[in-house]
Amino acid sequence: AQLIRAIWGNVRWVIALDRAAWPYASRLRVERFALGDVLDLPPWTEEQLDELIELRCAEAGIKPDFTKIVLPRHPDETGHESLAEHNRLGFARYLWHTSQGNPGITMRLWALSLFDGEDGSAIVQLPKLTPPEVLDRLDIHDLLALRVIAQCDLASLGDIAESLQSPKHTVQAIITAMHQREWLEEIDGRYRISWHMWRPIARALQRTNLLPRRL
Repeated sequence: AQLIRAIWGNVRWVIALDRAAWPYASRLRVERFALGDVLDLPPWTEEQLDELIELRCAEAGIKPDFTKIVLPRHPDETGHESLAEHNRLGFARYLWHTSQGNPGITMRLWALSLFDGEDGSAIVQLPKLTPPEVLDRLDIHDLLALRVIAQCDLASLGDIAESLQSPKHTVQAIITAMHQREWLEEIDGRYRISWHMWRPIARALQRTNLLPRRL
C-alpha cells in the first residue's frame, strides 16, 4: 500500500491474490484506494488444460504413450475412439478433476505422470500421490503448520513458529518430516506446499475447517 501511494499517478497496477489472502486484503480496505477492477479468475476448463499439455509436449518434443493406463469408460463416451485416445481423454479428465482447473498444479501432476520406457518413449501413468486417509490422520499441530504455509505461500521457520506460538525445534521437526515426504518445497530458506500436494492438503484443511471451502 505504501508503494502504491508513493508512485501514484499514470500507472496501472496488477495485483494477484489467492483466495486465502483476499479476505485479509478486503479487511484492510485495499480495494478502495488501489483496485479499480476486481477480477475473479475462473478455473481452466478440461479442454484448456488438455490444449496446454499438448502445447508443452510439442515444445519439449515429447510424444506421450497413453496405452499403458487402464481407465474405465464413461457412459457419455462413444466407444469408437482408439485405446490411446480413450486414455488420453480420460487422463485429461483426471488431471482437471484433481487440480480443480489450476494450470500450475496440472502441469506438475503431468510431470509426475511421465515415465521413461525401455525404448526411450514417454509412458504416461497415474502419478503416485499421498492417499487422502494419510492426511486425515495428521494431528492438529501438523495441520496448523500446513495452514500457516498455505496462507503465507512462502513461510520461514520463524514465521511458522511465531504464528503457532511453538518452539522452533518442534516446528523444525514437523517441517523436516513433511519436506522428506515431498509435501513441501524449500526456496531460499522458506517453505511452500508442493504443487502436486496443494489440492489434497487444501481439502484436508477444509475438512477440519482450517481453510475456507472455496479456495
